[in-house]
Amino acid sequence: MCHFASAKCSITRDVCGRPTTLQEFLAKFPRSRLAPDAAYLRSLSLLHLKRYTEARGGLEEAQRTYPNARLQASFILTLAKVSVAEEQYIRALDELHGLTAARQIPADVQQEARALSIDIVGSKLTPAELETVKRRWPVEFPSDYILLRLAREAWSRRAHSG
Repeated sequence: MCHFASAKCSITRDVCGRPTTLQEFLAKFPRSRLAPDAAYLRSLSLLHLKRYTEARGGLEEAQRTYPNARLQASFILTLAKVSVAEEQYIRALDELHGLTAARQIPADVQQEARALSIDIVGSKLTPAELETVKRRWPVEFPSDYILLRLAREAWSRRAHSG
């Protein structure tokens, strides 16, 4: 059972029966087949606790340490969620860029990345940030037609209101 209030999720018990936290587990068993999942869950816990700097650091370290393709995609998606929580929307879109267009990304992660992109473009960006998005990704990103349509509608609304 995970206790978010401490960001130390118990996933196992040591030989004396004491709970072992994810951080302790990673320190003791960095090469365990469970280590990538433990690193990911620890970062999710830190994101939930709004400890964004620690969450980002843990995710970036996990990206360097664990090459599993599925987890890499989840690490990137969660990094984008950290950026959104920090209200760094352009950074989040940068992080999501590869996920929405790549072919070898798991479909569920790709769909969640698209949904997050739609939310950012449709409701989070300032007019200046929308202009940045238009300049940086005029056609290729967001590549999804729905996202592009929503972006155009948002640009139009902001242009008429501002």
